[in-house]
Amino acid sequence: MGTIRLLPELVANKIAAGEVVERPSSVVKELVENALDADATRITISIGHGGKSFIKVVDNGHGMDREDAELCFERHATSKIRDSEDIFSIQSLGFRGEALPSIASVSRLVLQTKTPSQDLGMELSLNGGRRESIKEKGMTNGTSVTVSDLFFNTPARKKFLKGEKAEYVSIAETVTTISLAYPHVAFKLLKDDEVQFDYPSCSQLKERLLTTHHREWVTHLLPLHVESGEVTISGYIAKAELSRTNRKAQLFFINQRPVKSLPLSYALQRAYDGLLPQRHFPVAIILLAIDPGTVDPNIHPTKREVRLQNERRLQEQLTRCVREIVKTADHSPHLSFAYALDTEKKYSPRPPGASPTFRELKATVGENLTYPETAQDVLPSHQRAMEPEPPVSCDREKRLKVRNLIGQIGESYILAETEEGLIILDQHAVHERIIFEAIVDALDQKTTPSQPLLLPVTIELGFKEAQLLEEHLDILTRVGFAINHLGKNTFLVDATPAWLGNVEVTGMVHGFLQEIREGKGERPLGDKREHAAKILACKSYTVKAHKKLSHEEMEHLIERLEKTRQPFTCPHGRPTLIKITLHDLARQFKRT
Repeated sequence: MGTIRLLPELVANKIAAGEVVERPSSVVKELVENALDADATRITISIGHGGKSFIKVVDNGHGMDREDAELCFERHATSKIRDSEDIFSIQSLGFRGEALPSIASVSRLVLQTKTPSQDLGMELSLNGGRRESIKEKGMTNGTSVTVSDLFFNTPARKKFLKGEKAEYVSIAETVTTISLAYPHVAFKLLKDDEVQFDYPSCSQLKERLLTTHHREWVTHLLPLHVESGEVTISGYIAKAELSRTNRKAQLFFINQRPVKSLPLSYALQRAYDGLLPQRHFPVAIILLAIDPGTVDPNIHPTKREVRLQNERRLQEQLTRCVREIVKTADHSPHLSFAYALDTEKKYSPRPPGASPTFRELKATVGENLTYPETAQDVLPSHQRAMEPEPPVSCDREKRLKVRNLIGQIGESYILAETEEGLIILDQHAVHERIIFEAIVDALDQKTTPSQPLLLPVTIELGFKEAQLLEEHLDILTRVGFAINHLGKNTFLVDATPAWLGNVEVTGMVHGFLQEIREGKGERPLGDKREHAAKILACKSYTVKAHKKLSHEEMEHLIERLEKTRQPFTCPHGRPTLIKITLHDLARQFKRT
């Protein structure tokens, strides 16, 4: 007798449920997505005990008739696709027909639904995937799905659920994330019969953000909207001050579907190159409207990961358009005594009536959701949004607005009066920014003054270091070095850049190569040049902390900083200055 057997349908459904239904928030996500696919404009989610005992999602969508309601609990029953070709032009959030049968197989489920053309709706009850009853019921148009005793028949899976608070936070974050892509839809969440948040419908994402996030935090966001062919990139990107030590503060949506994408995250990070400290990541909500035919969402059971046909091109577009915005913004930290932002703790969503647990959420930033005519044509009508806001810009000639130089503090910081209040400048970071941009300009102009060495320096390197030096010889030559390869792993340095100052050459070259080796990933030529320029600026002679400066030297530093392209951070992302506004001072002295 053979050992291979067909699994019973209920067993197969429970196995499938393990891929789609991981925890209560997975149930909420699937049911909310179904409601959005049904063109709902109002969705209410109620949960009990963190969703473990009770989940109910009610919407005002177009509902189902009896035939569709009975069929929707069959595996792979779907109205979204007809054949395999349809998979490559998905315009809905759900499409595989797995969610409802998977949820029903591990819970006690009640479905109530009614279409506008029906006088009465119908109610269908299932227990562990088995139908128990079906009957007519008076109700309003739309659909209500109640899920009770999740994983009651799979205790091994149930024991892996987290505590009620953790499961609630996951649900709240899931709903808030989805709500950012659908500002025109009203969302309400109740926990144990208490309203946790109630997001009204609105015309733009910024209005939704003012409801979901701290208003003080939202003021640090920059609008993003770029149309390029059939691709629109929109949303909000944050100033460097809001950076975090992980990528959890980044949300990406493709045609309003929340997705996880490391390639897009890397592209976003490159746009902030030089603005963030090491191991810090930008905060952003990025919404991309692209041709559905270039997106494959069918590579993961939860549909959170997608495959993009033109991924490299999309990365380049994202980096370019974000960089154009961030390079013109004021990224200097504002020292506010009364309400200083803690970017690690106070940047959470802030729904009305939210509990302290929900305030610890780590959802992300965003801005207004818009699509160009070319991209709107490939999306359902309900996925179209309002006109974008005008971009925020910063006048390069008036960024610092220094009126009067006051003096030096601790022989490390420069204090100056501005039109808005005070600024405190880190003299070393300021000079490092100036030198860095001088090096970048030298790379562009290919002419840099050199100073010949009285005694040329011979440098012996290991094989890997020699390869790196060969790779970067062109860059080093263009900034003023004269380095000759004597054969094998030996090099001779005849001259150094005039701006390098009195720096020990051998140690400088070894340090440069070590930091180049520690740089992660392959870099395009432009990024490679900037990376090298950062290291050279750091290794060169710059004004250090604890160095007394004359009034003229301080003025000279400020004047040169004002002329740089990005005066608010050093090449490594540390701030060059901190602002204290007159309004902050007035508040501190109880004048407002």
